[in-house]
Amino acid sequence: MSLGFGRSLIAVRVRGRQRDYDALLQNISNLEDITSSEHNATNILLLLNGHPDWSKTLVLVGNESASPHMEEFAVKEIDDLAGWNKCRNNSLIRFDLDNSNVSTEGLAEIATALSSQPQLEDLYLGRNNIGRDGCVALGNTLRRWQAPSLKCISLSDNNIDDLGLRALVEGINLRTVNLSDNRSITAAGIRSIPPLLQPGSCSLQFIVLDNINFGDNGAIALADGLRGNKSLSRLFFAPTSAGVTDVGWSAFSRLLCDTSSINNTYLSNHALEWVGSLFYDDSDTPPDVRRYLLWNKDQRIDAVICKILMTHDHFDMKPFFQWKLKFLPVMVAWFERAKETGLAGLKQSLESRKLSSMYDFVRSMPMLVLGGNQGQEKTRQRSRKRRLDGEAK
Repeated sequence: MSLGFGRSLIAVRVRGRQRDYDALLQNISNLEDITSSEHNATNILLLLNGHPDWSKTLVLVGNESASPHMEEFAVKEIDDLAGWNKCRNNSLIRFDLDNSNVSTEGLAEIATALSSQPQLEDLYLGRNNIGRDGCVALGNTLRRWQAPSLKCISLSDNNIDDLGLRALVEGINLRTVNLSDNRSITAAGIRSIPPLLQPGSCSLQFIVLDNINFGDNGAIALADGLRGNKSLSRLFFAPTSAGVTDVGWSAFSRLLCDTSSINNTYLSNHALEWVGSLFYDDSDTPPDVRRYLLWNKDQRIDAVICKILMTHDHFDMKPFFQWKLKFLPVMVAWFERAKETGLAGLKQSLESRKLSSMYDFVRSMPMLVLGGNQGQEKTRQRSRKRRLDGEAK
């Protein structure tokens, strides 16, 4: 089969016994016939000599002067995948064809071969210009394959557009997705990502959208899609090249801490730890968003408590009336827990806020409190009467 390789990069991680490459190399008298790269020649020798490290990993880095035998070696690597079931002791864990100029037809064949690899964890296909048709082929494979072990897929700089992204995401349920440098993706394409983020079915932890101009509309779509999500911890994009203004950042601020009510603050996103630059530069991130992300990230504090205390000066007690006096010990325990947050300035005000909240709660239902006290007094009187009657007998 023809895979359309130009510059070749193959990284295959294998568990189990060493495969035999003698059939490929038996007519080649010099490793320079395969590659002019000293790095590649060393790796091939290690492989052929059964080096323990290279029974797990083979890395071939393409170069401009590689001979046709380099491509033949790479094709042999792919061909082996089709008959992988013959090598039961082997397990392909990582497959890397980054910057290999793979054609759309080649990608379709690779995807078909990979569909027999249920143990594959990482798939790197960056900088291959696979375009829309390649996304359709890969998306179809992922849907058929289900890929139970696949955790990471990198498709950076592949000339993917909105329709290609839409065809691709329907088959993705991974931990890490890298779509950076696909500059044809717009806000319309970004809107196809939120279905992947739905709580309950989402396992995504990292999304990389660097150098994609999706603007405020794309930022709003992402923020809305992350409501209720508890798995995604990092969303990478370059704020300037993404075209995100105060409007888009406001959507992320509301996502992280909706201050419209205490209940909405409680229901905000407390899992997201980073939004912005891939290089962890937050200079373009608004202060409020930085603060909320920091609270989410700091495992020593309870982000929900911090957000409620720092954004609500007064607690409306009416929503808690349905629990009546049973709510009072819950309230006291919540304020005691809040003392452990460690945020500067909170401990000094917590006691007064606790007493104020208790007062507001009790003041709003005086008859219930009075009735409760009277009921307790009657209970004590009946208990005392029974004890006296027992002594009289």
